[in-house]
Amino acid sequence: MAISPSNSKIEFIGAKVTASQLGGFTDFAGEVDIGDPIETSKIEVSIQTASVYTDQEKLTLHLKTIKAGKEVVTANAEFSIDRQDYGISYAGMRDDLIRDPVVIKLSLKLPRSD
Repeated sequence: MAISPSNSKIEFIGAKVTASQLGGFTDFAGEVDIGDPIETSKIEVSIQTASVYTDQEKLTLHLKTIKAGKEVVTANAEFSIDRQDYGISYAGMRDDLIRDPVVIKLSLKLPRSD
C-alpha cells in the first residue's frame, strides 16, 4: 500500500514550557507491507526535509535538518511512536509497567562523496 500526502499526514507538536509549536511535512512517500504474521510487517517512509513547515517562519528555517559540510553530511531526528499502534503489547510485571511511547533517535554523520 502506497503512502503519500493524499492519504496520510506527517505532523508534529514541539512543546516548551511557554508554548507549543505545530508543524509537519508536505512532501513524503512510502510503502506499507503487511506481513504474515503481522509482526513481520514493514513501513518505509521517505520524507523530503525541505518540505518541513511550522506555524512560525523563523522556526521553519531553523528546522531544515540536513547540514552538508565540505567533508561531512549530518542529519539528526528524534520521534516517538506508540508501541500499541504496532501490536507490541506486553503489559510487564505489576512493579515494572512498560510505557506505550517509545522514542526513536536517528543520528547520521556521513562522509561526503561528491
